[in-house]
Amino acid sequence: MFTMYRLILAVITLFNLSSIPCASAADYIQYEDLFGRGVEFRPFSQPSYQTQSAQTNYVYYLDQFTLHPHYFQAQHGKKRLIVLDNDGVLLSGSDDYSLARAQRLLTALAADRNNEVWVNSARSLSGLGEYRDIPWLNIAAEHGTVLLVTTPNGRKVTLTAQHHEAGSVRQAVKNEAGAVGMRLFEGQNSIAYAYKSPLSESPVPAPHHLISTEILPCLAGNDVKRMETRMQQYLASYYQNWILRLEGDKNYGEFKHRYPDKGNFVIYLLRTGRYNVGLSMGDQESDEGMFKAMIQAQREGLGTFYPVVVSSNTHQLTTAPHKLQNPDEVHQFFRTLGYA
Repeated sequence: MFTMYRLILAVITLFNLSSIPCASAADYIQYEDLFGRGVEFRPFSQPSYQTQSAQTNYVYYLDQFTLHPHYFQAQHGKKRLIVLDNDGVLLSGSDDYSLARAQRLLTALAADRNNEVWVNSARSLSGLGEYRDIPWLNIAAEHGTVLLVTTPNGRKVTLTAQHHEAGSVRQAVKNEAGAVGMRLFEGQNSIAYAYKSPLSESPVPAPHHLISTEILPCLAGNDVKRMETRMQQYLASYYQNWILRLEGDKNYGEFKHRYPDKGNFVIYLLRTGRYNVGLSMGDQESDEGMFKAMIQAQREGLGTFYPVVVSSNTHQLTTAPHKLQNPDEVHQFFRTLGYA
C-alpha cells in the first residue's frame, strides 16, 4: 500500500512539473508559446545574419526617425514587435526620474495587447529588477540567453540557456581579478567588471548595462589591462569561443560567449510569423544584432520592421537606417504614437 502511494505521488508530481515551463541546464530554450512548436532557440550558435553583408552608414547621414501611426498598425490578427535596449534608449541616466519615465512608457506599451514588448539588455536579469513586475512586459537579459517571458495567462516564467563552459570562464575571471581593484558582476553566461580610472578623483557611476547601484570606489587602470591581456591569452588557449567585449574607452568590460547577441533571439521571434510590423532601438555596437535581424526579416518578407539607432555621435557606424539622438527623443517618439 505504501509503495502504491509513493507511485501515485510520483505520477502527480511529474504531471505538475511537466505543466510548468522551466529551463534546464541545456544550452538551448524550447518554449512553444514563444518560438513555435518543436523549435529550439540556440543562442550559442552563430546567427545567420552574422555571415551576411549589411550596409553601414555613419549616424550623421541617417534620417531622423518619424513614423505616422497609420504605418505602425497591427493587422490581420498579428502583433507589433517592440524591442528596446535599456541604457541610452529608455534611460538617460541612473536618476529616479529617468527610471520612473522608463517604467511608465513600458507599462503603457505592454498594456496594449496589440504589442509584444521586450527590454533587450546585456545586463543580468537581476540588474533589470525594476521592470520585472510590469504586466505583459518581456525581458531578454545577458544578450538573450536569459529570458523573462509573460505567458498567455499573464504569468511570468524565466527561461535560461546555460553554456557548459560558462562556470569555468567566470571562475577564471574571478581568480585573475582577485588582486585587482575592480568590481565583478556575475550572470548565468557572462561576467562583467567595472573599475575606476587612476586619474579619476571620484567613484565611477555603475555602468548602466551591468547594475543599478552605485559602484564602490576602486583604483585600477594598468592592472586591469594586464588582467584583460592574461584572460584573452587564457581564452585563446582553452575557450576559443569566449571573448572580451569592450565598448570604447569606458571603464568596464564583459567576458561572454562570442555568438549570443541581442539579435539572435529576435530573429527567432520574427520567424514565428506573429508580427506584421515592428521596431528595435539601441545605442551601442552590441545592439547591431537586433538591427541586422530586423533587416534580414524584412528581406525575407516577414513584415515591415524599423531598426533605429539612438545616438548623437555622428561618427558612429551602424546598420540601422534610422536614428533618434537620445532617450528624450525616444520618449517623444512614442508620445506621438499615443503612449505616455
